[in-house]
Amino acid sequence: MNQTEANKIIKETEYLNNRILAFKNAESTTGMKYCRVIDKKYLFSSTDENKKQGAVKIRFKDLMTGKEFMEQLTVVAREYSKKVVKETDDVKAALLTILSDETEPVKSLEWVLSNLKAQAPKLFTQNKDKVEGHLFELWLESKVTRSTFKSKNLTVYSLKK
Repeated sequence: MNQTEANKIIKETEYLNNRILAFKNAESTTGMKYCRVIDKKYLFSSTDENKKQGAVKIRFKDLMTGKEFMEQLTVVAREYSKKVVKETDDVKAALLTILSDETEPVKSLEWVLSNLKAQAPKLFTQNKDKVEGHLFELWLESKVTRSTFKSKNLTVYSLKK
Protein backbone atom coordinates (compact mmCIF):
# COMPACT_ATOMS: atom_id res chain seq x y z
CA MET A 1 0.00 0.00 0.00
CA ASN A 2 1.33 3.42 -0.85
CA GLN A 3 0.72 6.85 0.70
CA THR A 4 -1.95 7.82 -1.87
CA GLU A 5 -4.03 4.69 -1.23
CA ALA A 6 -3.61 5.19 2.52
CA ASN A 7 -4.85 8.78 2.37
CA LYS A 8 -7.88 7.66 0.39
CA ILE A 9 -8.74 5.02 3.02
CA ILE A 10 -8.23 7.52 5.85
CA LYS A 11 -10.55 10.01 4.10
CA GLU A 12 -13.21 7.34 3.46
CA THR A 13 -13.27 6.41 7.16
CA GLU A 14 -13.66 9.90 8.61
CA TYR A 15 -16.98 8.75 10.08
CA LEU A 16 -14.94 6.78 12.67
CA ASN A 17 -13.09 9.86 14.00
CA ASN A 18 -13.45 10.33 17.79
CA ARG A 19 -16.01 7.52 17.95
CA ILE A 20 -16.38 4.97 20.73
CA LEU A 21 -16.37 1.43 19.38
CA ALA A 22 -17.18 -1.73 21.31
CA PHE A 23 -15.19 -4.88 20.63
CA LYS A 24 -15.84 -8.37 21.94
CA ASN A 25 -13.20 -9.17 24.54
CA ALA A 26 -13.12 -12.41 26.54
CA GLU A 27 -10.69 -10.90 29.08
CA SER A 28 -13.11 -8.13 30.11
CA THR A 29 -15.62 -8.63 32.93
CA THR A 30 -18.38 -7.23 30.69
CA GLY A 31 -17.25 -9.27 27.68
CA MET A 32 -16.71 -6.04 25.74
CA LYS A 33 -13.85 -3.60 25.29
CA TYR A 34 -14.93 0.03 24.81
CA CYS A 35 -12.38 2.09 22.90
CA ARG A 36 -12.21 5.62 21.57
CA VAL A 37 -10.63 6.23 18.18
CA ILE A 38 -7.66 8.54 18.66
CA ASP A 39 -6.21 8.81 15.17
CA LYS A 40 -5.42 7.05 11.90
CA LYS A 41 -2.12 7.05 10.07
CA TYR A 42 -0.09 5.41 7.36
CA LEU A 43 2.92 3.43 8.58
CA PHE A 44 5.40 2.35 5.94
CA SER A 45 7.19 0.16 8.50
CA SER A 46 4.08 -2.03 8.99
CA THR A 47 2.65 -4.63 6.68
CA ASP A 48 -0.99 -4.64 5.64
CA GLU A 49 -3.37 -7.60 5.80
CA ASN A 50 -2.09 -8.77 2.38
CA LYS A 51 1.50 -8.84 3.73
CA LYS A 52 2.49 -5.85 1.58
CA GLN A 53 4.76 -3.11 2.89
CA GLY A 54 2.87 -0.12 4.31
CA ALA A 55 -0.38 -0.18 6.25
CA VAL A 56 -3.01 2.18 7.55
CA LYS A 57 -3.41 1.81 11.29
CA ILE A 58 -6.07 3.11 13.61
CA ARG A 59 -5.06 3.97 17.16
CA PHE A 60 -7.46 3.35 20.04
CA LYS A 61 -7.57 4.10 23.73
CA ASP A 62 -9.31 1.49 25.89
CA LEU A 63 -11.63 3.62 28.03
CA MET A 64 -11.68 1.10 30.90
CA THR A 65 -7.92 0.51 31.25
CA GLY A 66 -6.45 3.61 29.60
CA LYS A 67 -4.16 1.48 27.43
CA GLU A 68 -3.60 2.43 23.80
CA PHE A 69 -3.31 -0.03 20.93
CA MET A 70 -3.37 -0.10 17.14
CA GLU A 71 -5.32 -2.19 14.63
CA GLN A 72 -5.50 -2.39 10.84
CA LEU A 73 -7.92 0.34 9.70
CA THR A 74 -9.26 -1.74 6.82
CA VAL A 75 -10.24 -4.57 9.19
CA VAL A 76 -11.98 -2.17 11.61
CA ALA A 77 -13.73 -0.35 8.74
CA ARG A 78 -15.17 -3.65 7.48
CA GLU A 79 -16.57 -4.45 10.93
CA TYR A 80 -17.79 -0.87 11.55
CA SER A 81 -19.05 0.24 8.15
CA LYS A 82 -21.02 3.46 7.65
CA LYS A 83 -24.21 1.39 7.75
CA VAL A 84 -23.33 -0.21 11.12
CA VAL A 85 -22.37 3.18 12.58
CA LYS A 86 -25.63 4.75 11.33
CA GLU A 87 -27.69 1.92 12.84
CA THR A 88 -25.86 2.35 16.15
CA ASP A 89 -26.50 6.10 16.07
CA ASP A 90 -30.21 5.45 15.36
CA VAL A 91 -30.49 3.15 18.38
CA LYS A 92 -28.67 5.64 20.60
CA ALA A 93 -30.98 8.45 19.43
CA ALA A 94 -34.02 6.30 20.21
CA LEU A 95 -32.61 5.51 23.66
CA LEU A 96 -32.00 9.20 24.38
CA THR A 97 -35.59 9.96 23.35
CA ILE A 98 -36.88 7.23 25.67
CA LEU A 99 -34.74 8.48 28.55
CA SER A 100 -36.12 12.00 28.08
CA ASP A 101 -39.48 10.76 29.46
CA GLU A 102 -40.04 12.76 32.66
CA THR A 103 -42.95 10.65 33.95
CA GLU A 104 -40.84 7.70 35.10
CA PRO A 105 -38.33 8.40 37.89
CA VAL A 106 -36.65 4.95 37.84
CA LYS A 107 -35.47 4.07 34.36
CA SER A 108 -34.09 0.56 34.65
CA LEU A 109 -32.84 -1.54 31.76
CA GLU A 110 -36.14 -3.44 31.76
CA TRP A 111 -38.10 -0.17 31.56
CA VAL A 112 -35.90 1.07 28.70
CA LEU A 113 -36.31 -2.23 26.85
CA SER A 114 -40.10 -2.25 27.22
CA ASN A 115 -40.35 1.37 26.02
CA LEU A 116 -38.04 0.68 23.07
CA LYS A 117 -40.20 -2.31 22.17
CA ALA A 118 -43.34 -0.12 22.30
CA GLN A 119 -41.92 2.94 20.52
CA ALA A 120 -39.57 1.34 17.98
CA PRO A 121 -40.35 -2.36 17.58
CA LYS A 122 -38.04 -2.81 14.58
CA LEU A 123 -35.07 -1.28 16.42
CA PHE A 124 -35.92 -3.39 19.47
CA THR A 125 -36.03 -6.63 17.46
CA GLN A 126 -32.71 -5.91 15.76
CA ASN A 127 -30.88 -4.66 18.86
CA LYS A 128 -32.46 -6.14 22.00
CA ASP A 129 -29.20 -7.89 22.96
CA LYS A 130 -27.13 -4.73 22.38
CA VAL A 131 -29.22 -2.14 24.27
CA GLU A 132 -27.27 -2.39 27.51
CA GLY A 133 -24.02 -1.94 25.58
CA HIS A 134 -25.42 1.12 23.79
CA LEU A 135 -26.52 2.59 27.14
CA PHE A 136 -23.00 1.98 28.43
CA GLU A 137 -21.56 3.78 25.39
CA LEU A 138 -23.91 6.72 26.02
CA TRP A 139 -22.64 6.80 29.60
CA LEU A 140 -19.02 6.80 28.36
CA GLU A 141 -19.94 9.64 25.99
CA SER A 142 -21.32 11.54 29.04
CA LYS A 143 -24.82 11.75 27.60
CA VAL A 144 -26.52 9.70 30.33
CA THR A 145 -25.95 8.97 33.98
CA ARG A 146 -25.77 5.43 35.25
CA SER A 147 -26.31 4.37 38.88
CA THR A 148 -25.98 0.83 40.14
CA PHE A 149 -27.69 -0.26 43.33
CA LYS A 150 -26.07 -3.45 44.59
CA SER A 151 -28.73 -4.15 47.22
CA LYS A 152 -31.48 -4.41 44.61
CA ASN A 153 -29.21 -5.52 41.76
CA LEU A 154 -30.57 -2.59 39.75
CA THR A 155 -29.00 -0.19 37.26
CA VAL A 156 -30.82 3.09 36.66
CA TYR A 157 -30.26 5.43 33.69
CA SER A 158 -31.21 9.04 33.06
CA LEU A 159 -30.28 11.89 30.76
CA LYS A 160 -27.30 13.93 31.85
CA LYS A 161 -28.24 17.49 32.69
